[in-house]
Amino acid sequence: MAAAVRMKIRSMPLIAVAASMLAALVPCSAQQSAALLRGGHFRYATMFWKRTSDLSSNTIEVTIESAWRRDYSSTYFTAALGSSGESLMKINGKQTPKIDFGDGTAAKYLEAVRITAYSEQENWFLGEETFTHTFDTPNNAGHPWKVSFTGCCRMRNLLQDQADKPWDMTTLVDLVEADTSPRIVSLPVIHVRKVTTTNANQNSTFRLHTSELDPSITWSLGHAAAGQYIHRDGTVELDTQAADILDCTPANGIAVCAVNVMAYAHFGKSLSIPVDLVVMMIPDPYPAFIDFPPRQTARLGFELTADIKAFQNASAASGLYVGFTVGTLPPGLHLSTVRGKGIHKESDPAIMSLRWTPCAHDLGTHVLCMDAVNNHGLAATQRGLVIDVVP
Repeated sequence: MAAAVRMKIRSMPLIAVAASMLAALVPCSAQQSAALLRGGHFRYATMFWKRTSDLSSNTIEVTIESAWRRDYSSTYFTAALGSSGESLMKINGKQTPKIDFGDGTAAKYLEAVRITAYSEQENWFLGEETFTHTFDTPNNAGHPWKVSFTGCCRMRNLLQDQADKPWDMTTLVDLVEADTSPRIVSLPVIHVRKVTTTNANQNSTFRLHTSELDPSITWSLGHAAAGQYIHRDGTVELDTQAADILDCTPANGIAVCAVNVMAYAHFGKSLSIPVDLVVMMIPDPYPAFIDFPPRQTARLGFELTADIKAFQNASAASGLYVGFTVGTLPPGLHLSTVRGKGIHKESDPAIMSLRWTPCAHDLGTHVLCMDAVNNHGLAATQRGLVIDVVP
């Protein structure tokens, strides 16, 4: 029986673990994408922030959520477990990832990234670390403070001149204008179909979300790239027949067609938060969702249940099975192991059940990002399950 692709790391006694022992904390799949086995280990990052409860100070908490190659074994990674059993990771690189607050104070580094999710088949782990910082003034002489996250390197197989390149993203902070930013929610790696016919719609699409689903938030691309477009609502279009993408040939289990997409979500008068991720262009056949659940409403103290279903396209080769990759979850939300192999839409779908009894601190809107992935690492395009928690 197929097992759920994503799960939380199991607790262990407090120990420090050498980078070469990373697999002991995060077990690797025997089948992995050749493109993800080479080059840099950076996959994804986003930033979000909020003012602390002391409104008389200019103190904020900035969270860096980032994803990295799971099987990367070198001194760039040092794994450990915190005092409460959570999995932590110190992350380095060719250029050390660092957070610069833009006010002349010392930079900070990823010393204790808390692991929140991982995907065996897609070869990444996701984690976050929060940094507290106090500015002298609520903004920089009337302009936002520029808090940046930089480092190197991206994966080696990226197209559009992004292979092995450093990343550089910035969030804008102005405590006169806002006390908190939105939070972008996404899987680190998004899969879209590689369109190979010239008489069809050339663009594959996916949607970027913030957890708040605020309609006043608008989106823009972080850097110009041929064939990449973004709508104000966060819908990204990728022209897979663009000149610098056209000649790549996706292959089953080998994601040689991959691009970097960087985008900004804009809020308030002049503020923004970034996201930087990988988009894989994959061939047929690949998994597909079945009747993906519509927007859900959950009430405090009452259990919400929903089934996520998927199957592999009917032309799939024998021996394949389908599971799911899910991003960070709200506390207390439980996912079952996967029932069924997902080899037939009607008679043997892959089914993962969701159960959640929300509490008072869960009031508001939640977006759960997920894809359906087979054991060769090919996945459906990311979907977002929206859950509104009401009294």
